[in-house]
This record gives sequence, structure tokens and C-alpha cells, in this order.
Amino acid sequence: GRETLLLLDARPLPAGAGPREAPFSLLFRAPGDSDLSQGMATVTHAATGPLDLFLVPVGKDETGLLFEAIFN
Repeated sequence: GRETLLLLDARPLPAGAGPREAPFSLLFRAPGDSDLSQGMATVTHAATGPLDLFLVPVGKDETGLLFEAIFN
């Protein structure tokens, strides 16, 4: 099903972590009752359109589940 994710943070990663000149990570929050799990997900944004990301669960907070996507 469709989930609404909130982009919480975009962080640079150390250079040399991969072939990308400026590697970075994105941290998202999914609702606490989400059935989203680790794996590929199509994320759609008005500015970028659809983008396939590999999301990894990295924890939870008081309002939802946290997922990270790494671009290296």
C-alpha cells in the first residue's frame, strides 16, 4: 500500500564511502502503524517525480518508524 514518509534529515557522508563525489544519506519517518520494511520502495515527490530507493529501518521515535536511504 501507499505510505506517507516525512523527510527528517539529509546528511553528508565521508568522502570515499563510495564512487559518488558527495555521498549522503536521507532519513525518513513512516507512521508508527506502517507495514513498510527493508527493501526497495518507490518514493514520489513533486519536485523529483518517482524514485526507487532502498530503505533500511534504523529505529523508531515517539511518532513513527525511521528509515534511511544511502547514496554513495
